[in-house]
Amino acid sequence: MQLANDAAAQPEPAPSLRPAGRAGETLQIAAGRMAFIDSMRALAALAVFAFHIRPFVDGFAGQFVGRGWLGVQVFFAISGFVIALSVAESRISPAYVVRFILRRSIRLDPPYWCVIAVTVCLLIASNAVRSDRPLPLPGPAAIGAHLLYLQDLLGYGDIVDIFWSLCIEFQFYLVFIVLLGFVQALSADGCSLRGKAGFAAIVLFSGLGIASFLSGPIFKLPPKIYFLTYWNEFFVGVLCAWALHGRIRAGWCASYFAVAAAAAAFVHWNLEVLTAIATAIVIFSFGKLGTLQHGLAWRPLTMLGRMSYSFYLVHTLVLSRLTRILERSGASSDIKPYIIIPAGFAISLAVAGLLYWLVERPCVRLSKRFKSPRGVDPLMDKQLSTVSIQGPQEFARAERVELRPFPDRPLVTVIVPSYNQGKFIRKTLESIFDQNYEPLEVLVIDGASRDETLDVLKSFGARPGLKWVSEPDRGVVEAVNKGLAAAQGDILAIQSSDDCYTTGAIARAVREFAENPRVGLIYGDTVKIDEHGNDLSRQRIGAYSLENLFLLKTWIPQPSAFFRRELFDAIGGWNERIPYAPDTDFWIRMAFRTEVRKLDEYLSQRRVHDAQRDVHAARIVRDYDLMIEQSADIRQAAGHLQQAAHAGKHLLRVRYNPHNSDWYAAWALIRAAWIYPRSLRWKDIVRYSCIQPVRRCGSRVKRSLRKMLAGGRVKAETLGS
Repeated sequence: MQLANDAAAQPEPAPSLRPAGRAGETLQIAAGRMAFIDSMRALAALAVFAFHIRPFVDGFAGQFVGRGWLGVQVFFAISGFVIALSVAESRISPAYVVRFILRRSIRLDPPYWCVIAVTVCLLIASNAVRSDRPLPLPGPAAIGAHLLYLQDLLGYGDIVDIFWSLCIEFQFYLVFIVLLGFVQALSADGCSLRGKAGFAAIVLFSGLGIASFLSGPIFKLPPKIYFLTYWNEFFVGVLCAWALHGRIRAGWCASYFAVAAAAAAFVHWNLEVLTAIATAIVIFSFGKLGTLQHGLAWRPLTMLGRMSYSFYLVHTLVLSRLTRILERSGASSDIKPYIIIPAGFAISLAVAGLLYWLVERPCVRLSKRFKSPRGVDPLMDKQLSTVSIQGPQEFARAERVELRPFPDRPLVTVIVPSYNQGKFIRKTLESIFDQNYEPLEVLVIDGASRDETLDVLKSFGARPGLKWVSEPDRGVVEAVNKGLAAAQGDILAIQSSDDCYTTGAIARAVREFAENPRVGLIYGDTVKIDEHGNDLSRQRIGAYSLENLFLLKTWIPQPSAFFRRELFDAIGGWNERIPYAPDTDFWIRMAFRTEVRKLDEYLSQRRVHDAQRDVHAARIVRDYDLMIEQSADIRQAAGHLQQAAHAGKHLLRVRYNPHNSDWYAAWALIRAAWIYPRSLRWKDIVRYSCIQPVRRCGSRVKRSLRKMLAGGRVKAETLGS
């Protein structure tokens, strides 16, 4: 259907999907296509096709395909969901409405007009061939009414019998946009649904939902003419989008679904509304799981979903023409089903493909030039105004970076960002200078430390290769970007001011680059040490692959990583919008553009202490999610890599558990497996959902018994004394 397919190009990137359920908690939908929505469109289109072949199917199968008309309600619910998302951050004004209609018309009207033109031409040709039984031709007035979606309101018959749904849909989103603009006029910032605006939205839109239920038994509105009859089918999709976006409470959305379902089931039987509610619940569930971007990402299904609008427009025309041809040929009624069903589907698919590639897709691209003015949530605007990106080219397409030959003894630059790490930075610098490698450049970027850091730096005097600066900055990301911009080396590395290199690490990395000139990023294992330098653990990191990197089967320790300068020149520096995951984002952008080599050697010592950034679990999880959702490289990657990346967001919650809850970790593992089955970790799920809670409960019981016994002994001793 029209607006259900209006997201076919997603021309205006909206924010990424993460679960939300409280009013004011902004859900952002990632730019790009939503594979699950495409698949839902495909299934709805197949259901409508099945409905139109019901005359050729008998028995139980005929009754089953006869329910295919419910695919229209699935389209309606998707339309409500998509339009609510497309205007989620927009300020509705007369200019906005005009540009919105213009863009929608450029994108979706030409395929519709083409089908009208082809249908009229076929009618004329048919009448010329068989003048004894002419078919009625639509007049200029009827064609004009169709072009403006007014044919049903003006009493003209549909040229193609599915056009009534397009008329209903056009009415719906015009009324929706106008009412939303009225509601926004009541809000304080002219955009959000808070306070009076939220109350007005609930009253207006829910009131129309009630009127929709009453339109049949009381108002007696003609079906397939007025949008009010189908308001609930659209509105449940709108509620789903608002709940996921955080504009209303998920509980209120669930309450409306429950009331509407009860009314549709028991007061006035309405299978259409029940189907739309079921569709909205499925979309909401996948949205809460974070799988709208990649759920049901089976390529044939998603491809059919992309051209489902064209398929919807042409399939009845193809079936009717094919039926007439068989009737004129005198084919037996027994063999008609075996010809019409497969041939009708294949021809419909082929014609829809031509319409999509020749008309619909170019129009979608053209419509991108007519972007509607978007309003920005003031809270989000205030947040974004305080950050800037120092270098990363987020939306550059992932192309292989050409690596230049470097000399036999390339210059290696080590960047050391620092702030109040005076008790560790001496060991860090000594581990660099003790590498016995030349030439070497060490850049210490200090953020105006207030401890003994400056004294340590001054104690190195005029050490060759050491350069340092101490001045206020916005944090480690800005410090690293300053260092990267000033670095002169052919090979670069970023070393934390509390970590150290192992002996020979730099020379080993240089040798690996020399032996493998196509490799742009090298990393090795790391030893975990405490603040006194004592070994805590030695664990080998898993073998490298991009999928393993997303699934956290391997990871790139910053202290053990070395990379070629050409990569920094191509992708820029760290991203200030994700201050707690900039290094991971940096490595992933490199991994899409070069070969990566993992060395099975310990190249660094990673210090663990209370003041380091890794203790901020909730912030790390937040920024990692944002990094995955905003990555243009991941959006353009193969489907299995996209799924692995989004599954990795939940796997990270096991390592950085912001709630320190075993149940939370188990749920994160289940969600990851749902997104990408290959990430399934049965042992960990059992451990976190069963074994760990039992152990914790046993520990609590044991401590309680010890306290009781200790208290009893103290009491006995007191009485005895």
